[in-house]
Amino acid sequence: MRWVLRARPGQETIQWLIIAPVFLGAFFLALGFGFAALARAEVAAAARSAARTAAIECGQGTSTWSTDAQQVALTALQQGALPLGNEVPNPTQARDWYVGTYCSTPGQPGGIAAVQVQYVVINLYPQWGKIFGGQGGVGAWTLNQVASFPTE
Repeated sequence: MRWVLRARPGQETIQWLIIAPVFLGAFFLALGFGFAALARAEVAAAARSAARTAAIECGQGTSTWSTDAQQVALTALQQGALPLGNEVPNPTQARDWYVGTYCSTPGQPGGIAAVQVQYVVINLYPQWGKIFGGQGGVGAWTLNQVASFPTE
């Protein structure tokens, strides 16, 4: 005698109603994680490229080294597909940004040129702010990257 197990009518619907939120949650979690990782990588790349520009131009004594380095960082952020808001020292609102520059010995090789890039990311999942090195609350968290190179 063989027993055939058959699904009852509506059983698949109930299974999908239970499983679909889990799949959707995992999808949006992965999507948010990807956006957060992308933002961190773009801010770090902007800081590095701007610091390299600052090191070269500051070491050579170019008077516009700071403005040029800030422009390089801004261009890198824009090319990285990060939506930019306002430039504000110590940004706290989503999409706001700031670029600070420093050169220890303008016009002389052997010093240090540093660039700090801050960008505020919309926070979809608050716990990721700490994972990616950001600071902030429920609505947004700030990425803060500093890069430095010896002047040439």
